[in-house]
Amino acid sequence: MVKEEQIVNKQAGLLMPVASLPNRHGIGDFGPETIAFLKALKKAGFSLWQILPLNPIGYGHSPYQPFSSLAMDEMYLSLDEIIKMGLLSKVPSYRAKTKHISYEKVKAFKRQYLKRAYYNAINQDATFVGRLRKKMAKYYDYALFMAFKKANNDKPWHLWNEKEKNWINNCGIDISRYDDEINYHLFVQDLLIKQWHKLKKTAHRLGIKIIGDLPFYVGHDSVDCYTNRDYFYLDEAGLPKLISGVGPDYFSKTGQRWGNPIYNFEKLKEEHYRFLIERILDCGQIYDYVRLDHFRAFDTYYVIDADEKTAQFGTWTLGPAYAFFDELLTVFDGERIIAEDLGEIRPEVLTLRDYYNFPGMNVLQFEILSEEEIVTNSHNVYYIGTHDNDTLKGWYLKLTPQERQKLRAIMRLQGYKGAILDALIKYALERPHRLVVLYLGDLLKLDNKARINKPGIIDDINWTYRLQSLMSFIEKEEKIRQLIFMSQRL
Repeated sequence: MVKEEQIVNKQAGLLMPVASLPNRHGIGDFGPETIAFLKALKKAGFSLWQILPLNPIGYGHSPYQPFSSLAMDEMYLSLDEIIKMGLLSKVPSYRAKTKHISYEKVKAFKRQYLKRAYYNAINQDATFVGRLRKKMAKYYDYALFMAFKKANNDKPWHLWNEKEKNWINNCGIDISRYDDEINYHLFVQDLLIKQWHKLKKTAHRLGIKIIGDLPFYVGHDSVDCYTNRDYFYLDEAGLPKLISGVGPDYFSKTGQRWGNPIYNFEKLKEEHYRFLIERILDCGQIYDYVRLDHFRAFDTYYVIDADEKTAQFGTWTLGPAYAFFDELLTVFDGERIIAEDLGEIRPEVLTLRDYYNFPGMNVLQFEILSEEEIVTNSHNVYYIGTHDNDTLKGWYLKLTPQERQKLRAIMRLQGYKGAILDALIKYALERPHRLVVLYLGDLLKLDNKARINKPGIIDDINWTYRLQSLMSFIEKEEKIRQLIFMSQRL
C-alpha cells in the first residue's frame, strides 16, 4: 500500500536518451531531428525532458563509464548544423534505419566529416587555433588525454607507454607532435557546447527544462582518474585496488560489479571536496536539474576488492554525507538536485536526503505489487521505470498469472479500467507527485527490445536502442496531451 500526500503545480516529464532519438546519421544528436522531438514533446504536454549523461562514451558503451566528466561525446554533434556553419558541404545519410546504435561505426563515419570541418575551420581563419586554445583551456587535459589514447591504440591509460602514462606527473616528453589531435578535440568540444546551448535555448523557448544525470563515480579509463590519481585507491601500475558496485538487491541477485575506482575521501575532504563539487557545477552549466545517480553512496558506498569477480562480497563504507553537501550548497542551488535513492538503502540515506529537502524517486515497477506499506512523498519524482528497468510492456509480460491477476485487481479497485498498459500509464500520471516522468518506449507500448540498459551486463544490446521514427510519437501527441491535461499536469 502507498500512503500519499497532495501537492499542486504538477508536471509531466519524458525520459529519452539523446542517443536513442531518430537521426539519419545513425545516432541521436543536437540537430534538427532533436529539435523536432522537442516540438513534439511540447505538443504532447510535457514540460521536462530527462536524458542520460552526454560524456564521451567509454567501456561497454555505457554513459556511466565515460572518458571525461566534463567533455561531451563527439557523436552528438549534428553534421547538419555544421553544414549550416559553412564548414561542410553535403553529408550523406548513414544507415538511418538500423535498429540499434553501432557506436564504433557511427563514430568512424562522423569523424571523417568532423576532421574535414576542423581543417576547413583552420583554412578559413589563420588565427583560429590560437583563439581556440585560449577559449577552450578548460578542456586541454581531456584533449591531451584523447591524443595520448590514440597514440597508444586506444588502450586504457595504465597500459600506455611510460612517458605518456606518467606525463601528468613529470611532463617528461615534448607534446608538440600531438598538437593537431589536441586542437581537433578542442574544436569538437567548442562545437558541442555551441550546439547544445542552441538546443537547450530552443527547449526553454518551448517551455521545456532538462534533467541531466551525474554518475557518482568516474571511469577508471578517464581523464578524471588519469590526472587525479591521488583521489583514488590505485596500485603502482595505475589499476584500481578497490572498485565500486552494489550488493545483491532487486536489480541483481549477485549484485552489480561496476568496476569504477573508489574515491579516497580523506584526500578529497582535505581539499573541501573540490573535485566532486566541480563535477556538479559543470553539470549545472549543461542541465536545468541534476539527478545525482547512486545518491545512497553519499551516505554509504559499497567497496569491492578488485580481485573479486562479482559484487556478492563487499563492504559498506561511510561516505562524506553532510560534510559534502554543506560545502556543495554554498555554491550550488539545492532545488536543482534530484536524489536517485533506489535500491536497498538504510534509513540514514533518507534522513540525509530529507535534511536538504532533495526530492527522491518512486518507481511503479518496484512498488505497485509490494506487500509492504510504502510511504511516498509527493515531493519525490514518480517513474513507471528508469533506464535500468524493463519497459512497462516487458515488465508486464514477465509477471506470473497470479501477479497479473493481482495487478488488475489493484487497478479495478482504484477505478482504472480497460487495457492494462493504458491503465498503468494513467495511474502513474495521476499520482500526487509534483513530477511524473514517463519513458517514451512505455508510451509507445514497446517491449523489452526498447529497454535501454540491463545492469551488470556488457553486450552488443545494452545502450544501443534507437527509435526509428518520430511518427509513432507524433501520432499519439493528442492522446498523450489529453492524459496529461486530465491529470492536471498542463
